[in-house]
Amino acid sequence: MNTCKSCQKENSPDSQFCIFCGTHIDSISTSQTKPDDTEDLQTLDPGNDTSSLKEQLASLTSKFVHLESRILLLERSLTNKLGPVSEKPSPKLQKSNLPSKTSSLPKYQTTFLRKLVSVNWFAVIGSIILAIGIGFFIKAAFDLWIGPTGRIIVGIVAGIALIGVSEYASKRFSSWARGLCGGGLAILYIAIYASFAFYELISPTTVFIILFFVVLLGCSLALRYNSKVIAFISLIGAFITPPLIETELKDQLYLAIGYILLIDIGIVAVASRKKWQWYTLLGLIGSYVVGGLMASELPDSEAIFSQLGLSGIFIIFIVATAIHNIYKRSKPDNFDFILIIGNAGIFFGLTMSNLAESYEGWLGLSTILLSLLYAAIGLFALRTANVSKLLSFCFLGISLIFLTAFIPVQLTGEWITVTWAAQSAVVIGIGLKFKDWKIRLGGLIVLSLAIIRALSVDTFSQDIYEDFTPVLNHRFLAFLICIIATYIAAYLYSINKIIIEEWETHVGLLLFAAATFMTIWLITAEIIDYFNSAEIHDYIKNIAKRSYEESKQLTITLFWAIYALLLIFSGIKVRTQVVVSPKMMTAFGALLLAVPIAKLFIHDVFLLDTSYRVAAFVVLGPLLIVTGLAYRKIRESFT
Repeated sequence: MNTCKSCQKENSPDSQFCIFCGTHIDSISTSQTKPDDTEDLQTLDPGNDTSSLKEQLASLTSKFVHLESRILLLERSLTNKLGPVSEKPSPKLQKSNLPSKTSSLPKYQTTFLRKLVSVNWFAVIGSIILAIGIGFFIKAAFDLWIGPTGRIIVGIVAGIALIGVSEYASKRFSSWARGLCGGGLAILYIAIYASFAFYELISPTTVFIILFFVVLLGCSLALRYNSKVIAFISLIGAFITPPLIETELKDQLYLAIGYILLIDIGIVAVASRKKWQWYTLLGLIGSYVVGGLMASELPDSEAIFSQLGLSGIFIIFIVATAIHNIYKRSKPDNFDFILIIGNAGIFFGLTMSNLAESYEGWLGLSTILLSLLYAAIGLFALRTANVSKLLSFCFLGISLIFLTAFIPVQLTGEWITVTWAAQSAVVIGIGLKFKDWKIRLGGLIVLSLAIIRALSVDTFSQDIYEDFTPVLNHRFLAFLICIIATYIAAYLYSINKIIIEEWETHVGLLLFAAATFMTIWLITAEIIDYFNSAEIHDYIKNIAKRSYEESKQLTITLFWAIYALLLIFSGIKVRTQVVVSPKMMTAFGALLLAVPIAKLFIHDVFLLDTSYRVAAFVVLGPLLIVTGLAYRKIRESFT
């Protein structure tokens, strides 16, 4: 017998492969070779007699039978490993071939439908209708039989009874019981509201204390039953009651703000325990809506106190977000990003509205503090291990937005352009350093705002015309900083081409073009305002009426031509790329030179006096000839 070296099992003496594992076996037999075996190896000889042929045929037949037995053993061993294979298809497989009713729906729709059907809506809607009915019963029907105190007691007893029934039936009819529990909570909210708003049986302080404990009860039941329905009804009841009793509160609106802060802490605790970010989002919306309504009712002289309440709401939710995503290192989802951005945006908007009248000087401080807070959280998240980088950049992006908003809030005039331009260059540099396109995109947006403001607002500032001095004015400084920042950004892009994204391939070229355009725009505006200034205008007007406009147009034409020629000569002389390639710089200059030439032949030739016309052609002509001589050296690179 041959023993397999792999599985150590015995095989037949003439086996070359193990029938159990299929491993190749060296044909070493422990038994003596049979005579017929040696005959099998002999070559058939036609001279042998018939008996020899019969013996060989018998030997072949025995080998065939042995081969069949080996195949049978292999089949049995495979069957034992894989299990019996049934010839009949299983009913499950047959059913799977049938078309499914929901197979054509996307996965998210199927999940939504499954969650929708899992809720016992009959019990929920029935409980809500019952709660509304009891509310009408307390207000109207009881007027005939029971006094105010008795009516409230009946409502409270009905709410507690429904909660008790839901507790009793929770094990057998869990979905139905949760609907009853939600209805019981709603009845308690209505009874508490009626006891104060309708009958004035209790004081405002007592109202909020009782409401707080009812909300606490609702949160506890939501945690006990793991029920989103109960949690949702508790949240709605908690936030809908303060606006309903707002008129009756009068001078005690501070109680409502304090109550909202306590409710927010409970909401954050429940959401953190069950990881219900949707619950935190609903709490955020409800808190700011109700808190904003309460704050709007306070006089402007007390806006600082309402601002403290709004700040408390903001701090609770930003701390909750930081704990959930940074301390616990939970992977952020869409709800988390909506919470982070929504909390920042809503709070900033309410702060601007609340402090605009009485505390306008504090708006800049509030904005910069928000920027520093979000920057600190973003940097901390960036340095913390296993925290999403996208979350860190979200906080840093919000910080950048607040810093950008701080500039027009606190500064005025050309200083807005100066600060935006400097900020954008720094942000683009940070984005290239960290190899993050989202930071660079933020910097490009801020730089675009600075350029648009410089061209549309700073150019036509009324302060320019009061006491204009060429170059030594605020507009020139604002444009100069903006131009330098744009050139710096273009240079940074030109030396970091390897790490930029595909859509950023031509950003450096566009920035160079923008800086060139702003330079021409600035000098042209300086020329126009110089000739429009009172002293120059009166002086030239005394000489000749037309000389004023002719001098201005000739100066503009010559400046455009000289600047274009400078670009061309820079492209010819520079051997290596600085911001753009020498070839591209020459092309820019050539395109720009076409503008003053066209202006000279289309506009100036008809407007200028003979002396100015001769001066324009005599100066521009030789300049073009010299440029053509220099261009001859690099002409081959353009072909």
